[in-house]
Amino acid sequence: AGRLLIDATTPEVKRKLPTAPKSNPSHGGAASNLDPAKVLATYHQHTGDYLAAIREADGVDLGRIKVGSPFLPLVSFSLGAVFEALAGHNLRHIGQARRVTQEPGFPWG
Repeated sequence: AGRLLIDATTPEVKRKLPTAPKSNPSHGGAASNLDPAKVLATYHQHTGDYLAAIREADGVDLGRIKVGSPFLPLVSFSLGAVFEALAGHNLRHIGQARRVTQEPGFPWG
């Protein structure tokens, strides 16, 4: 299960999985209605939380600790797989942001 998660979240997606509806940016409203400052603040908060969790896990057997999936209650992953998947997923979003800002007509103001 861990390898599938990692492969589905890396920038070079090897095995594409559909986005869970509650993870879709437009869930609960159009993505274009999102406040960019709030989105960026939330992103920075989540990144800080992620880095703090990695620091706290120093010396821990990341293959032994299991983390339940927030989307599939019967599935669990090793903490190491979760950390790796989150890192890849973050890089994928950064790549998406770079591509969209390069689009003609992207609003810079």
